[in-house]
Amino acid sequence: MVSDTEGKSITCRAALLWGPNDLRVNQIDVAAPKEGEVRVRILYNSLCHTDLHFIDGSHTAPYPAVLGHEGAGVVESVGDGVTRFKPGDAVVPTFMPQCKNCSKCARGDTNFCEKINFENFFGDMADGTSRFSLNGEKVYHFMGTSCFSEYTVIKEIMLAKIDPEAPMDKACLFGCGFPTGYGAAVNTAEVKQGERVAVIGAGAIGLSAIYGAHQSGAKEIYAIDINPDKEEIARKMGATHFVNPKDAPEGTPFIVWFIKTFGTVDKAIECIGHIECMVNAIYMTTRGWGRTVIVGVGAPGKDIAFNPAIFLERKTILGCCFGDYHGVDDIPVLVNKLKNGEINVDPLITHHFDLEQVNEAVTLLKQGKAIRSVMAVAKKE
Repeated sequence: MVSDTEGKSITCRAALLWGPNDLRVNQIDVAAPKEGEVRVRILYNSLCHTDLHFIDGSHTAPYPAVLGHEGAGVVESVGDGVTRFKPGDAVVPTFMPQCKNCSKCARGDTNFCEKINFENFFGDMADGTSRFSLNGEKVYHFMGTSCFSEYTVIKEIMLAKIDPEAPMDKACLFGCGFPTGYGAAVNTAEVKQGERVAVIGAGAIGLSAIYGAHQSGAKEIYAIDINPDKEEIARKMGATHFVNPKDAPEGTPFIVWFIKTFGTVDKAIECIGHIECMVNAIYMTTRGWGRTVIVGVGAPGKDIAFNPAIFLERKTILGCCFGDYHGVDDIPVLVNKLKNGEINVDPLITHHFDLEQVNEAVTLLKQGKAIRSVMAVAKKE
């Protein structure tokens, strides 16, 4: 099967970020893929808080840029040297590469492939150039995926080949949010049958962590969030308790009140990126075997501080990126579980939009009224 656009530039719609809170749909040109690259027609993309941080200006990227990193689509064409894909293959882009050749991939106990380049995460392709342009001027890439475009170009090592029968409007969540939270509970925290688990933050990642803890057999799962509207969905995902930090008595630190009221937990997973929440997650775990997993990314320049006696209590503190999943190998397995009904992400998808409605999706996420908004990116043929 050969695409009639193979080797040619494609003109298509894309949502471009021109500056803080300036997101507009434009017609851009997408060049053919180079060696080791794949051009993908993005069918669906879900909006993530990471996108929001760049949209609102709390994090900056070169402008104009095509954001988006939770997508699902089909291969349109491939560049020289690509062996795993052909036109028509169903794929999920992942921001974490897996080359399978470097020393880290060979070890197998980390998903930090040596090909990942955080310094060049927001800007160009790996070779320092862009496949996007508008009126002959460069348009920048984002996280190696740029799924806010009908067509995008992605390195082969950042694509997971999935079952073409999988529901693509749900599979897009497997590019970041769902595996990040779910894996934090299943892989990093290693939640076991009968354990007590606390999850701080009931956004998409936190809810996915709750679901992972539930599927792992946790006896009690405490969803901790200041938004009372999150309680219903947290319980749908498996939470047995919903704790609002605002309910702590005035003058009593939340962590003191929590431990006095509910006791310590076996595992705590922080999914917000707030320094105080990270510290609370460490203190609320039990002595002897308590494990804290930090998923949230703290604000730049902020340091975490806690009493080193924590280490004498034999507590474990771990970081987690992308749920400790290997994108190429593990995401297809997770998507198969979705297809077979072993995983249900329906409660996470609260809204559906078209690409032209991207700013409506952004507004709902800012207001805390959406968990995941799924956008239909490519026009129906």
